Amino acid sequence: MLGTDQRDDLTSGWKFLELSAIVQNAEFLVKNCADGQSFELVEALMEVVSERGDEDGYDDSLEAVAGVIREVGSVFPNVALVVLTHLPTLPNAQPFIEILPSLLVMAPVSLVQEAVEQLREVVESDNRLILHVISAMVDMTLPKKMASELAKMAEVAISVADEEDLPMLFRTLIKSLGYGQMDGDHMSSRIRSEAAVLPRDLLSLVVESLWEVLPSSWRASNDFL
Repeated sequence: MLGTDQRDDLTSGWKFLELSAIVQNAEFLVKNCADGQSFELVEALMEVVSERGDEDGYDDSLEAVAGVIREVGSVFPNVALVVLTHLPTLPNAQPFIEILPSLLVMAPVSLVQEAVEQLREVVESDNRLILHVISAMVDMTLPKKMASELAKMAEVAISVADEEDLPMLFRTLIKSLGYGQMDGDHMSSRIRSEAAVLPRDLLSLVVESLWEVLPSSWRASNDFL
């Protein structure tokens, strides 16, 4: 397994490479290194992307980095800890927020709780990420005692989201009703009242979302209809 010195050697070796080249090297290493090295590789990757926010093509490379980490996380659930540790330092945390549900599939409740706490702090520092955070939380298996955190965040999101983002938000919240993550009566009422004042073109997107989600979820249909 890579130690701290070896991980430092790896990040030093990447120092003069563009981020896109680092991603290619990381993809090669994930496929060819011993399993025990993969966890340390993720730590090195997260350190690098935390420091490269001003590099050309940074956002495009982040998607590829997130893909590498998701692959490693399918074998090592504790990779989520590394991602959570670095979330506050990332110039763009969105791709890593989006992969959290896949990293936490087999995670213990304590790690899911830690993820929710970290996501709440991320939103407090940058509420532009609130829609992505809510979507990630809906796709996690939340402990019941953490469901209230999702409900609070949903209320804030409805209040601060741009009007054109509301259809996507409503789709996510309706999906959450199917998982029993929130008070169905209250959230259904809130969505109805907000949707009622939307322009016709945006309201049509909300209706499309309803037709996508409700037929596949008895619970959501029962709460909303």
